[in-house]
Amino acid sequence: MNSNILRMLPLLILFVLSVAIALGLFSGDDRDKAIVTVNQGKKFSAYELPSLGKNEMFTPQLFGGGRVLVVNIFASWCEPCATEHEVLMKLAHKVNIYGIAWKDKPADTIKYLQQRGNPFQQIGVDEAGITTVPMAITGVPETFVLDKNGAIALHYKAPITEETMTKLFIPLISILNDKRAE
Repeated sequence: MNSNILRMLPLLILFVLSVAIALGLFSGDDRDKAIVTVNQGKKFSAYELPSLGKNEMFTPQLFGGGRVLVVNIFASWCEPCATEHEVLMKLAHKVNIYGIAWKDKPADTIKYLQQRGNPFQQIGVDEAGITTVPMAITGVPETFVLDKNGAIALHYKAPITEETMTKLFIPLISILNDKRAE
């Protein structure tokens, strides 16, 4: 009987570890997905993108200027982006949102926005994914909250839900709006 227990011990340990990992992955709330990156507190990296539907460039000079804003990285082919889009439409009533259409064709982005509405002040077109490394993008959707100086206050790597909008984004935006631009 002892030898049977000893043979089952590795299987039992593997089972216990699997349950612990699963509980860790599926517990907690969406705020756990907010990532503190090496870029936190730094200005957006220097890059220029063509603007969707405008004859001008989408540049970091758009950010800052004494106002808090949000930059959302999205794509028309991204299902989680479509899921968060309604929340972005609501958030746009509270803060200016800029978008970057990541690894997407401009015609597809235009169609996507025509179907869902446009929460963005301006959209940069990043067909080649050049913002991936400077902004530490790992996929879409990802959202940045920038302070009044254009520095990254939050890098959120998940779809924004109603809950994260009300419990994380809106309180953070309020706090940042109350701070003086330094």
